[in-house]
Amino acid sequence: MQRRQLLVSAAALVGGAALLGGVTGCGSSGDLVRAEVTRAAPEPERAAGTVDAVGRFSLDLLAHLDTNANVVCSPLSVLVALAMVRNGAAGATAAELDRALRFPALDDLNAGMNLIDQTLAKRSGKRGAGDRKGKVELDLANAVWGQQGYTWQERFLQTLAADYGTGVHPTDFSGDAAGARKAVNAWVADRTHGKITDIATPDVIDADTVLALANAFHARAPWTEPFVVAGDRPFLVGGDQVPVPMIRSGASPYYVSGPGWEGARIPLLGEELALTVVLPDGDVGALVTGLRASGLSGLLDTESDDLVDLTLPTFTVRSTIDLKPPLTDLGLETAFTDAAEFPGLTTSDQLKLQAAKHMGYLALDENGIEAAAATVVTVEGVSGSAGPGHELVVDRPFFFVLHDVALALPLLGGVVVDPR
Repeated sequence: MQRRQLLVSAAALVGGAALLGGVTGCGSSGDLVRAEVTRAAPEPERAAGTVDAVGRFSLDLLAHLDTNANVVCSPLSVLVALAMVRNGAAGATAAELDRALRFPALDDLNAGMNLIDQTLAKRSGKRGAGDRKGKVELDLANAVWGQQGYTWQERFLQTLAADYGTGVHPTDFSGDAAGARKAVNAWVADRTHGKITDIATPDVIDADTVLALANAFHARAPWTEPFVVAGDRPFLVGGDQVPVPMIRSGASPYYVSGPGWEGARIPLLGEELALTVVLPDGDVGALVTGLRASGLSGLLDTESDDLVDLTLPTFTVRSTIDLKPPLTDLGLETAFTDAAEFPGLTTSDQLKLQAAKHMGYLALDENGIEAAAATVVTVEGVSGSAGPGHELVVDRPFFFVLHDVALALPLLGGVVVDPR
């Protein structure tokens, strides 16, 4: 078989959950200022626009990142953090966010994020296949920190509670920025099982910060059938063949294909998650460009009963991304400037976006995968089974996407240029 660059995607089949509640006012629990609102019931019929936005933004963002080096990110995490701050935007700033991030109407955006959050929470738990048993972990969490003494808009607090499961932690940014950074970093490290650390640096949170909105994502799952170690095999890095550790599928994955690509879908334990490896006819850049035009649905929905013998490298990839340049390139022209309009956040000050930072992590070996990501957006004051019939060998730079199958929802993606 001709060897080509490839796309890797992991899929999660997600079920639904319903939590009912209503607005009863606003209060605080300990140090958390939170509207007394229980989580809204998931509304699947209103989620399509948000799921579509995540899919399209995933490719938009990756197209604006440097794919000449290893990169991993979760566009979903980025959009969740920006969706929270979108609830305070108005005028030209709101229009820019909706256009650049492909957001649907605000109420549908919040309903969609609520559905995604509650649905993914149901994927964690014990799973089994025959004699093989294990645990699958999938978690998406939100947190917000706000300057002490500020008055936050009631509707903003209600939306945070009903659709994002959080409130505002009063924080003394102006008097103790280092302490605020420590609090945010501790929360992110805890929710990502220590895979994402020190995301809140002085260029993200300082004495001028008045609001910090964070999202954290973590997933870990074993394969349904473990891979076997295949030893070192050649992998093309910068024009040179270098030896890298490879693994080979123990149980044959399913062969999938589409216009301009072919690949393999490997089930994870419980068969609610899968890893799909796709080899494009051209290079990775051309693949991203093509998918950006056509969308991910054709790739994520592909099914087959044919089997494939798969060999691919083990790897661990980490990335730190300043989101301001790509977000500005995508059309956020006023959000980071004194012309920004965020009246829906607070009555205490006129605000603008201060910084947006993302960190991602993905590890893959013969036992399974582990993924993590976190996004922090800060705000400041203005001016201030049968035998295989195919074979795939992953021996060149490749692109990967971790995604939810039922929702066709990308969770994490990136490029591996050097798996060493």
